[in-house]
Amino acid sequence: MALLILLHPVLSPPHVLQRKRKYLAYIFLLLFCLFPFFGGDYYHYLEIFNNTKAGISQHLEDIYVWYIVNFCESYHIFRLGVWGLALILTISAYKHLRVISDLAFFYFAVFYILWFSYARVSLAMAAIFWGICFIAKPIQKIKYLSYGIGFLVMGSSVFFHRSASIGIIAAIMALLFKNPNKKTVFFLCIMFPISLYFLQSFLIDFMEMDLDYDDYISGRFRDDYLTSDKKGGLSLGIGPYISVFFTRSPLFLIGYAYIYSAITGIFKMFPLYSKIISSYAFLIILMSFAFLFDYGYNTYTLYYRTLNFAMIPSSVFLAQIKVTNCMPHLYKLIYYTTLFGVFYTLVYNAYTTLIVI
Repeated sequence: MALLILLHPVLSPPHVLQRKRKYLAYIFLLLFCLFPFFGGDYYHYLEIFNNTKAGISQHLEDIYVWYIVNFCESYHIFRLGVWGLALILTISAYKHLRVISDLAFFYFAVFYILWFSYARVSLAMAAIFWGICFIAKPIQKIKYLSYGIGFLVMGSSVFFHRSASIGIIAAIMALLFKNPNKKTVFFLCIMFPISLYFLQSFLIDFMEMDLDYDDYISGRFRDDYLTSDKKGGLSLGIGPYISVFFTRSPLFLIGYAYIYSAITGIFKMFPLYSKIISSYAFLIILMSFAFLFDYGYNTYTLYYRTLNFAMIPSSVFLAQIKVTNCMPHLYKLIYYTTLFGVFYTLVYNAYTTLIVI
């Protein structure tokens, strides 16, 4: 609520935030990442941190183990390094886009900070996003260096989380499909499920990755939620399903808006960098949708993990359709659906934490 009130003026032309408001928002976001007590994952990582410091082997990427052992005297130093760096990469990438930077930042801060603040994969997501921003819109004076650093940062994301390879594939494809039209969109929609079918033997490797906790449910119920049913915790009633629906359905609405804009020619009005970043978000959404189908393994985990990668770049697409006012009714549907989902998630989490427990 505080972030919404603080950043809400950016929704009005010229879509620029006062410097004081932005700096206050940065502080709020950092504190939110350092102390995300609304979810049980905060304590899950605290346990991992303590075990790693004690020399107990954990299912954690080597770079985090090295960082914890050599540089972290406290748990919050660990969180500051991981989520602080993720925030810096994300915010600097938005600022690099200039015209729509404050508006894109608003959607990220209000809509997606809940999820961003608890999963370590956020650093991998931020690295890919930073890389594609500086490739799609290179610094002209050092154009080729910008390309090189962009690809280097993007490639480094695999060290922060193994699922980043999916995001890298989508980012590279977005660079190839810069100006989608009806034929391109139709081709992509047809080819992704087919391609994933032939890759089904490869999917089991992803399924062996550790689960990041999902859906902002309090720590006590999180295991029930993940194990009682592959698509949600039946024992928790309808509450978690509502949270999941309003968290994820807006991203699929964004996917539909992308298809509509490409088919109708609206997409041609966007600057090239915005086309590339929006295409990246769409390809991620398309891949996640394909993972909803059964390929011989339980790919539901891959579905929501992949979909989460679309959160940061989709803010750019939302900012673009807001500025151009090209799909006002669809934009309002996406905006209010997502906003309701954020408030519901916070209220439901407070209920499960304070009342049910």
